Amino acid sequence: MKKLIILACCILFIGLIGFVGVIGVLASIGNDYKNTSDKAIESNIKISPIETPIETPIETPIETLSQKNAVKAAKNYLSFMSFSRVGLIKQLEFDGYSNQDANYAADKIGLN
Repeated sequence: MKKLIILACCILFIGLIGFVGVIGVLASIGNDYKNTSDKAIESNIKISPIETPIETPIETPIETLSQKNAVKAAKNYLSFMSFSRVGLIKQLEFDGYSNQDANYAADKIGLN
């Protein structure tokens, strides 16, 4: 009877060790699966550091003194007379402004 109890305990002990071993293997497989899926997810997601946008200054053309004066003269003429674009440009050229400055003034004030 004593031998039977010892044999039963040995079988129970071996069964318990086998059960713990099977649980360990299953847990290991689960971790491998989790690690593999985490790596797959990480490889698909590319996280870049937060970048602050670089503000590029808007380059505004520098208006020359002659262009400023032409715009001022054009506004002055239009305050008391009606001019077409061509008529205003001719008047500004008559006043001594270059063709480029006269065209600039007409563009600046929005004459079509």
